[in-house]
Amino acid sequence: MKSIALHFNLKFLLKRNKMTSKTLFSVLMVIAMIFGISSAQAADKIVHDGEYNYIEAQHSEEWAKEDKLIDAKLDEIRKRNGGKRPNILYILVDDGRCCDSP
Repeated sequence: MKSIALHFNLKFLLKRNKMTSKTLFSVLMVIAMIFGISSAQAADKIVHDGEYNYIEAQHSEEWAKEDKLIDAKLDEIRKRNGGKRPNILYILVDDGRCCDSP
């Protein structure tokens, strides 16, 4: 029953405000993205699975050294940019093909 009422209300809004369905969809998507972003930012701590914890136990010392080197490099970049954080774009490319038969 609620979906019928919602559909009727949306049709009424479209006719009354002369809003196109494309515009309404865009507005709803923006609202959904705002709520999605705010809920993602609300997470306090990353929860890792068991596989990550197993690998972390094996490589934690190496990762700590790499983290120190990365932090030093980022600090150097910040100093050169007047204290501003660098814009970093990370692109991950998977060279595997989907649905290939062995």
